[in-house]
Parts: sequence; C-alpha cells; structure tokens
Amino acid sequence: MKPAKTPRPARTVEAAARWIDRTGFALLMPHAGLPMPTLWEAIRGRPGGHPFRPWTEDSDRVWEFKDELPKRRLAFYGSLWRNHPGFVSLALLPCLMKLWGCPPGEDGFRAAYREGRLSFDANRIGEALLRSRAINTYRLRLKSGLSPNTFKRAFVELQRKLIVAKCGSDETDTTWAAEVVDLSARVFPGPHAEVRGISFLEAREEALATFAKAAPKLGAGPTARLLRVGPEVRP
Repeated sequence: MKPAKTPRPARTVEAAARWIDRTGFALLMPHAGLPMPTLWEAIRGRPGGHPFRPWTEDSDRVWEFKDELPKRRLAFYGSLWRNHPGFVSLALLPCLMKLWGCPPGEDGFRAAYREGRLSFDANRIGEALLRSRAINTYRLRLKSGLSPNTFKRAFVELQRKLIVAKCGSDETDTTWAAEVVDLSARVFPGPHAEVRGISFLEAREEALATFAKAAPKLGAGPTARLLRVGPEVRP
C-alpha cells in the first residue's frame, strides 16, 4: 500500500488562497476541541507544531498571510469559529451570509437594526462605516463614540454576522498594526450579490457538506453548532 501523499506546503499567499478555496474554511492556527483545517498546518505542510514556539519562517508566513489574504480579497478573515480567528472561502461565504443573517446591501444593517436583529451600538458602528468607508478600527471607534469595551462587543456582533470585513492593516495611529475594515458589501460585492439567489436550506446543506468533507472529525452535532444551524436556529 502506498503511503499517503504529503500535501505541498502553502508557501505563498496565492497558494494559501487556493488551499482555502479547496477546503472552504480554516482556522488561523490549531485550537483544542476544534479539529478543523488550519492555515498554520497548510503552510507547514503537515500537522502539529506550535506556530510561534519557536518563531520560524513559517511563523512569519502565518502573520503575513492573515493580513494579505483579506487585503487582496482572496478570503474572508475574522473571529468566526467559536471566537477564534479563521477564514472563509469566497465560494462558501454567500452560504454563511445567508445562515448568519447578513443583510444585503451597504446599508442593510439599518434594516437589521429596525427589525431588532442588531444592537444599537452595532448600528452606530455601521453608520460610521457607511460614512467613512474603509478605516482602521482605532479611528472607527473614535468616530462611533463608543468606549473600548462597548466597541469591542458591538464589533464582534457585526463580524459574527459577516456585516463587516477586514480588508487591510494600518500602523498610523497605534503601536501595533490595527485592522482596516469596511462593510462586507463593499469588500465582497460578488458573494453579497449571490446571497439573494440562495435559500436558507440550500445554504445549510452546502455548508454542512463542506464541513463534513474538510473536517470529518468535528462531528455532526458540533458542526451544526459551529455553523449556528442547530434545531434552535430558524431561517
């Protein structure tokens, strides 16, 4: 019997993007209890190892690719998987937008707010983004007039609904580079347009099938909870 073929390490941003396209989704790095594909292991070409202990050239690539992939609009990046950072391919993105209630259009967040599906503070951030376009999160917080903790909670709410998307980084105002973000309808107009033609059930089946193929060890129950499509979730 021939040994299993070792995956070719994803040593360029383009190779990492193609890998995410094949898997559909990924964590940035491994996390206990989440047996999912990770960018770290794709770059390394094999499972195991710690991304930053010791720091290696592959560690540099992880740090670079997490910024470059969303900057070049090659994948959606955010704290999506149990609040751990990771990616979604552009092909799977419309399905998750449908499942997670991302409203269509640049000002779609307003309708979500009117319908009670978005908090007051998240709506304030949406309004600030609508006026300013792409901006780093430090300046966005100032424009929204929210305290740091309130801003963080509201921003996570928007990110979990895929309403905002990372599209770069900026070191102008902070010691460490701050994320540059914009409304996802402006960053990923193609996937946004596709959402209108997908039913909730179609999106659910596609997402579950993608996870079953790329993360079979996760199991049906945990997968449904991760995708927020358990029995308690309604279209």
